[in-house]
Amino acid sequence: MKIVWTSVLIKEVFCYNSLIGFGAGLVIPFFNVFLTQRLKAPTSIVGIVMSSSQIGMALTGLLAPFLIAKLGKVNAVVVSQLASIPFLLMIALPQSLGIVILSFLLRSALMNMSSPISSGFTMEITPSEQRATVSSLIGMAQNLSRAVSAALGGWLMQVTNYSVPYFLTSVLYLLASLYYWKVFNPREKEIYRLKRIG
Repeated sequence: MKIVWTSVLIKEVFCYNSLIGFGAGLVIPFFNVFLTQRLKAPTSIVGIVMSSSQIGMALTGLLAPFLIAKLGKVNAVVVSQLASIPFLLMIALPQSLGIVILSFLLRSALMNMSSPISSGFTMEITPSEQRATVSSLIGMAQNLSRAVSAALGGWLMQVTNYSVPYFLTSVLYLLASLYYWKVFNPREKEIYRLKRIG
């Protein structure tokens, strides 16, 4: 079943991806700064951590199909995103360099596991002739929001402390997850209902 892409649905997709992008932009570009300035980590450690996060994201992506099979696509997105929030808070309230690094790796893996699931679900409900447009809309929402929030994140770290953006990102991820569930869970249920009937 394909959903007719009304202006309301377009706004919902734009809003969700903007929340995610804004939250990511507050902290992701500055994690290396967080490690070196607040935790005094050597540059060699920072490089290893950043490369390890990419490997971890690739590996956890393989777990997405199992999560979808157990929970469904919308719930899989919401659960993985909500599970990443405690690790964000552990970064904001660091106990040690080791805990922060482990928290960062787990946060990255969980949060980025949800991205291909949400994108795939969006494409599933999008008519083929509109997929390029909708994909561009998602990219625009995330890139614009990241651009704005990166400037804000840097300013907040300068005038407050390094932890404040992580708290804000946690709130934004929570709001985005609840919003996604509220908007798309009924749509997924309707799709499965119609598939059973058809």
